[in-house]
Parts: sequence; C-alpha cells; structure tokens
Amino acid sequence: MIEYSLISAIVKQGDIFSTVRDILTPEDFSWSPFKKLWKTFQELDNNGIFIDSVTLNAEFEKSNLGEKIVVEGGLRGREAIEYLKNYETEVDKFESYALQIKEISATRKLETLLNEAKDKLKEGKTPNEIIALLEVESSRIATISMGSSSSISTAEDAVEEAYRITMQAINGDIKYVPSGFSDFDKRFAGFFKGRVYLIVGISGEGKSALAASIANNVAIGAKFPKKVGIFPLEMSKREYVNRLISQISGIDTKRLDTGIREDEYETTIPTLRAKIRKMVDLGVELIIIDQLEQIEVPGNQQEYIKLNYATYMIKAMAREFDVPILLIHQLKVRSENQKSKDSDPVMSDISQAGEKAVNMVIAIKHKKDDEGEIINSYIYILKNRDGRTGDVINLKFEGERVLFRNIDSTRGESPSWIN
Repeated sequence: MIEYSLISAIVKQGDIFSTVRDILTPEDFSWSPFKKLWKTFQELDNNGIFIDSVTLNAEFEKSNLGEKIVVEGGLRGREAIEYLKNYETEVDKFESYALQIKEISATRKLETLLNEAKDKLKEGKTPNEIIALLEVESSRIATISMGSSSSISTAEDAVEEAYRITMQAINGDIKYVPSGFSDFDKRFAGFFKGRVYLIVGISGEGKSALAASIANNVAIGAKFPKKVGIFPLEMSKREYVNRLISQISGIDTKRLDTGIREDEYETTIPTLRAKIRKMVDLGVELIIIDQLEQIEVPGNQQEYIKLNYATYMIKAMAREFDVPILLIHQLKVRSENQKSKDSDPVMSDISQAGEKAVNMVIAIKHKKDDEGEIINSYIYILKNRDGRTGDVINLKFEGERVLFRNIDSTRGESPSWIN
C-alpha cells in the first residue's frame, strides 16, 4: 500500500519529510490514523524536531495520540511505530510515493464531485447550474506537476505564475544564470533557478575543470557578475582556490600548491542544506557541489540508492532556496559503450548514478590524437527535463590551466578574466 510505504519511509529516515511536506496535506490520506500521523509529522518539523521512532513515541505520550494510531493487525502506539519502522519499503522512492498519493487523492475528490453532480441532476438542477458547480469545485482540487514537489497549485495559480515569469523575461529580470559558454547559453539560456544540473564522467575527463570554468565565467567574466558558492568536497579549499587562480593567471597549479591540507570533514545532507541557506542569504546565485559521491548518506543501502537519495534532497534544496545547483559526479566503472574509443556518451553510461532527480545531465568527451593529446572537447546533453536532448557543444580545453573556454574566437574565445 502506497500510504504505508511513504509513512514507513519517513519513520525510517525523518529528514525526507521536508521534501514531501509541501506535496501532501493530512486530508490526502485515505487511512484516518495516517491523517493524524501526518499532522504529527508537521508539528515536529515546525518545531525543528527530527522525526524518528523516539520523537514520535515521546509525542504520543505527551498528547495521548498513540491509541488513535492504528496499523495492520490492530497495533497501536509504540507497537504501531515499530511496525512502520520495520515495514518493507524503498526509502529512495519516497517522492514517487507522495506524488502517487496526491494523484489518488485528487481522483477521489473528483469522483466525489462527479457523484455530487449526479445527485444535483436527480434533484432537477439545470445543466448550466451543474457545470457552474463543477467549475468552482474542480478549481479547488490541488494538482501537482510531476517535475516539482513544491508546485502544488490551482489552475488559476499556475496561469498567474506563468504570466509572472513571462513578464520577468520581457523586462529583463531573468531567472537563470548564464554559463559563459556561448553555444550552451544560446541553446539553453543558462542554469535556471530551482533546477539541478549533473556533470558526469570518469576520472580525468575535466568535470571539476568545467565547473571551475563556469564559476569563473559567472563570478568574473559575466557582464553582470554573480556570486558563486562552491563545495569542493573532493579536494581542500586551498587546492580548489589554486585551480581557480591557475585558470585566471595561467600559472601551473603545481607551482601554486603550498602543501597545506585542511582537516577532512563529513558533509551530510543537513549540513549541506544549512550552508546553502547561508550562502543564499549572502547573495550567492549559483551553487557548485564537487563531488556528489562525497556527500554522507546514512544507512547501509546500495550506492545507487544513496546517490538517488542525495540528488532528490539537493533538488529539494534548489527549489526551496530558488537557486541553480551544479553537481559533479565521477563514474567509477566504464560502460561497454565508454570502452569504445570513438563512441559518444549515452544515458546508459550513467545508469544508477543519481540521474533520476536532476533536470539536466551533461557528459564530457575529448577527441585525442594518436599521441593522446586533446584535439577537441565536447559536452553532450544526455538528459534535459525542460527541453531538447542530444545537443553536442564544442569547447576548447587547455590542460595547462585546467580550463574550458569557447571554441569560436568570433564569440569570445578568450574571456576578459583570462590573463
């Protein structure tokens, strides 16, 4: 049962509730005890209390709610929570569960509305009166876009939002951050707020270099520079800053390396969220996380489940803070397609690599000569929830600077920030 699956997932891993709390209301649940339990989740979350079996049982004791929470087999209170904690569910599918519950709820409401219309017809109401009733009541049934867990709205709200965004574009108040790569921006405008972009590839293909090049383009090279927040999880802050300096100055990163290494620390979803919030408060308009697999996810699940969970959480942050997030992910194993020297990247290369939640997947490929020197570099748009896929964009890669730049000199091959 879908409702059991979602409730169990939240009891097992309470921090996922913040992602789905805006999708559902207590009335969306068909099972009365789950309506009450959802209200309890909301109260705990509003008070900043982590949701788990301990805090739920404490809440039951305080409010005498436990006897009203009944699950299969007539289990109540603590026994009910223990049952939910051990219920077999796939935690990484929690958002899908919530969306299904919302859809089922909307269907129930529509069925009720249609039955009311039939009753009105039997009472002798005219067709025009019934149509008016349907129009008014159906507009109150919340609908949800499958692409966004925070986009619950009536049809009227959706039209107003579309009009607002259109007027912003007309007035030049853009909702995206240009990448600084002319071909990419011409085709996709840039990185849109509330969306997540995933750069993938095997080790040594230049994923971090591409992200750093974008950071310099946005923060220094843009006509209207914007602040960029960077989480260099794979290397120390010193190393990452050296890479940025090398791109600008042309000085080899080895000459900049001072040998200083910072203490390693774990980056969890809650700490990541707290830091992104601070960055956005400071005016940051683009977030870069390098790398996805360095984020600590609790539990002993398989790697792909952890990656999917992390990307769903990061997508929720992008929506919550209305900022684009650029994720870097290193593929650990070459697919059969990647083993072929001349093959182009395809989506099957990144199966189970956290790609489900993101809006766009970008892969890097270099064309090399017989001596292994890079001749041309390309980025492939393998997935795009918000537009076309399959685009290939040619960029120039400079190994000495670990830098990507535009290939066409007529469109600014040398950005103004490069010395």
